[in-house]
Amino acid sequence: MNSHSISTKVIHTSSSQTTGRRVRRGREWVTDINSIEYSRKSVNSVIINKIIQGLDPDATDSTLLEYIFAQHWIVAGKAVYEAAAILGKEYHSPEISFRKSTEAVVETKKPEEIKLNIKIYPNPSSNHVTISIPESIKYVFELRDIYNRICIQKENIKEINVSTLTNGIYAVRILVSNKVQYSGKLVIIK
Repeated sequence: MNSHSISTKVIHTSSSQTTGRRVRRGREWVTDINSIEYSRKSVNSVIINKIIQGLDPDATDSTLLEYIFAQHWIVAGKAVYEAAAILGKEYHSPEISFRKSTEAVVETKKPEEIKLNIKIYPNPSSNHVTISIPESIKYVFELRDIYNRICIQKENIKEINVSTLTNGIYAVRILVSNKVQYSGKLVIIK
């Protein structure tokens, strides 16, 4: 056998750098495809060979899909979401740090924010709501519908009439100096 002959083997490892088919070129093993391609091919194989034919995935297929599902989408690509769909699970991407340095990040200090004890009651309501906020604070009350349209906008009023609104869930915001100090939901039931 000469030094340029090629042999192939399929490997499965947990390292995203070596998952896939490896090809021997001379004395070295070289990864022929990346993990995203490997994951896509694996999921497509299950879809074509099992699901389209109306068959349930067997234990080997399920194990392979679980392996792909356990990876981050940056490593396995869209195949993670397809594996989740086949397995009947929801995929929630874990956080990944894109910082290159392991040094601590220096935080810049923000100006002191006002911490207000704001309450809106009763909730649910049918006729009116009362806003509990310190007397000296100037504020704007906003009530928005599910389409983010402003239904009510009042300044420095403690009791707001909501009897004209239809039943539903509304977003409430209280702004002090153009900064949101309170946000929540208000339910209107008549």
